[in-house]
Amino acid sequence: MDKSLREYADACARLDSALDLQRESVRFFRARGLKMLGYHHIPPPGARDADRADLIFAFGFPKKMVREYIDQRYFEIDPLPRIAQARTKPFRWGDLSGSTEISQREQDFMDVVAKLELENGLAVPVFGPHGQNGYCGLSYGPCADVCSEVEVTILQEACMLFHLKYCELHPLPRPSADLSVREKVTLQLVAKGLSNAQIAAEMHISASTVDTNLRRIFKKLGVRDRVSAALRGIMVGVYD
Repeated sequence: MDKSLREYADACARLDSALDLQRESVRFFRARGLKMLGYHHIPPPGARDADRADLIFAFGFPKKMVREYIDQRYFEIDPLPRIAQARTKPFRWGDLSGSTEISQREQDFMDVVAKLELENGLAVPVFGPHGQNGYCGLSYGPCADVCSEVEVTILQEACMLFHLKYCELHPLPRPSADLSVREKVTLQLVAKGLSNAQIAAEMHISASTVDTNLRRIFKKLGVRDRVSAALRGIMVGVYD
């Protein structure tokens, strides 16, 4: 492991506050030449706001950009957090411009990024427990060259260290859905893709009972469909 990365990991392990984590992370990334650092938390699958990424903190970005990001609600059309969740490796922000992966509204946001000459910024996906994922945005500044693949790997590892420590310091509340044993079994079978008839046969109950169980599950989990219920089960710990 890179020496500075090992030192950063050791430092993170000793921290007990999000503020100290931010400060330590800023020191680490600045020492590697980064000028800008942003971190978004992405709600877990099945959550009501699962399609939104919340900006937790931003360092070094132009104040005007950060203010507009919030005031103009750019977080609703920023495609970087969404696309990052489908990737396993970091990618340049500018790679999305003109891509068929993004909508016209999302392209409008990428045009703002281009005007600031930040296309070479890095989008780094990070993943955590119970679907507690996130996204880190890193930049060396306007018109900066892309760093080497080795350096990108180091930065990705550092972002994962940051994210996992953040998850430790801010664990998501586990919904107290209070599902019965039978409801949990029903949800587990739903997650496996079984139909109501198949669940009824598996549990030796009637299809109408399965339907009743599902309605109760939906109500307790605050969802309206089978897919959302199955995803929400991750948060409830049904599959632990």
